[in-house]
Amino acid sequence: MQQLSECVKSVEKQTGIKPKEVSADKGYSNTTQILEIEKDGQTQCYVPLIETKREQQEKGGISFQYNKETDTYLCSQGRQLKLLASNAKIKDIFYNIYKCHECEKCSIRNRCTTSKTGRIVKRNSNQEKIEQYKEKIAGEYAKKKINERKCVVEHSFGTIKYLMGKFNLLLRGKIKAQIEFDYYTTAYNLKRLLNSSPLTDLTIKMNDFKWAVV
Repeated sequence: MQQLSECVKSVEKQTGIKPKEVSADKGYSNTTQILEIEKDGQTQCYVPLIETKREQQEKGGISFQYNKETDTYLCSQGRQLKLLASNAKIKDIFYNIYKCHECEKCSIRNRCTTSKTGRIVKRNSNQEKIEQYKEKIAGEYAKKKINERKCVVEHSFGTIKYLMGKFNLLLRGKIKAQIEFDYYTTAYNLKRLLNSSPLTDLTIKMNDFKWAVV
């Protein structure tokens, strides 16, 4: 969780190349980090987002429409949510907070909120950019990249976890765990290599290779 930026930095450090595209699964879906990676326009992210509680409620008919001109929200029951606080910092993210003062007689109040004073909606300070990102990953090219990631990555992890009987790391601590995982990935690479070429061809290539101690 919250490791997308670190992964991108690690790739740049190890390869000296700034990625043009970044694909990852939902576990990496942090919009703050995604927007930070994309801000210079050189790198595009294709990371599906985890469905929020508000998006889940929308499926049940509870929605909130933002009006930029009045800086207010209008709920699906026709009630208005007005600005309560600006630039409120919550877990290093800034939000504008909107509150409804007309919830008392709402027929769906119990499904909408547990607050005794009225429903609150938080709007990310980068919400417009987040909406643009959502539109992008809903496109055909983004769907293609998301599916490609599954084909490339899931095969490797599936082989390591199931065919090689690896479920949990035995060692503890970041360095020791990395060493253990390196053994498994090396074995996986050898397994793939042996399946890709006849052993005689691989032996010839190994004998012709100019080995050097680094």
